[in-house]
Amino acid sequence: MNRLGVVPNLCTFAIFILLALLLAAPACNWFRDFDFARGARMTGGNPELGRKKLAQYSCISCHVIPGVPKGEGKSAPSLAIGPGARSF
Repeated sequence: MNRLGVVPNLCTFAIFILLALLLAAPACNWFRDFDFARGARMTGGNPELGRKKLAQYSCISCHVIPGVPKGEGKSAPSLAIGPGARSF
């Protein structure tokens, strides 16, 4: 133990983990805005039309829709991509 009462190996390990997380975070795209143009190219979709349809049918009032502001509805299935998800 050092004079602070902390095991030096534990401090070194904590610093290592913190640095690894800081270096890995940008690779996960957590801090990057969604690239709508890239998404449209990949899926053949139309982001502007999608926004209009979400507003027109008030999808956010019932469904959980990740990435859509206030898309936190509770009375219908989630529209998140995953097992059992449907595409429209």
